[in-house]
Amino acid sequence: MLDLTKQALESLTQAVLVPAVARTGEVDEYVRDMKRAIVEFVVEHYQTPKEVLARHFGKSDRWVYRQLEDALKARKNGASKAPSHDGQRLLLDVINFFQERFPEGATPGECSRALKARSWDLNGVELEPCLSLYVAMGYLEGRHDSETGQVIYSVPARNLTHTAKGQEERGALLRKHCEFILPIAISYLRGDEGARFGFSKASVLPRYFVEAVRDIRQYQIRRIIEAVADSMRDDPEEKQHRVTFASLFLTGAIDPEEGPSTVSSVDF
Repeated sequence: MLDLTKQALESLTQAVLVPAVARTGEVDEYVRDMKRAIVEFVVEHYQTPKEVLARHFGKSDRWVYRQLEDALKARKNGASKAPSHDGQRLLLDVINFFQERFPEGATPGECSRALKARSWDLNGVELEPCLSLYVAMGYLEGRHDSETGQVIYSVPARNLTHTAKGQEERGALLRKHCEFILPIAISYLRGDEGARFGFSKASVLPRYFVEAVRDIRQYQIRRIIEAVADSMRDDPEEKQHRVTFASLFLTGAIDPEEGPSTVSSVDF
């Protein structure tokens, strides 16, 4: 079990956590917060004495107490929404510039001149590699101006809205449901019959994307209800061994670029 957990964690770290942290640039902050969160998790879920935690993590008692103290202070102070370092501040200033002043697009030179008011000493040539990085990460998009030969950068339309309706509730559900990713991954690695870690990807019209997701979700719920009803009919006193399974339904628009309707990947 330990080997499978470590294997699943490595896969999730490389495929989920690393890309996410890379997009924010919060390397040090992420490592710090992870240490606190790990210690708090064990304390809250297992009510383990601090000295046992220290032995489990291979740390000193003082290290465990410090993580808990720092976590408590962070909650009291509240999560700061301000950029935590210069790299992140530059990213946010660039995005805000394009959103607020040049939603139709601007050159690196125009952006750099505006950033001087934010105390940035970068010319267009120095700034352009950063803008190219932000394009690769999905924060910006660039197009070549045939007349000037320059690249015009802008914020993709899908990024113009920061806050979705019901964001707080969605955030709570996201945290709750993500708890099942690790046990599902371990079950798949273990080779349990029925365990799936499937993947599908297609390019379709937006309205058909919404319709397909709705139909898939409805069938999933109906089929699970049928399986529960069949189990209760065959074993009403619940004397036989049962399997508690979880099905995590994930779907989202990952490539909003226009293109032909295709199925580029199906893996179940």
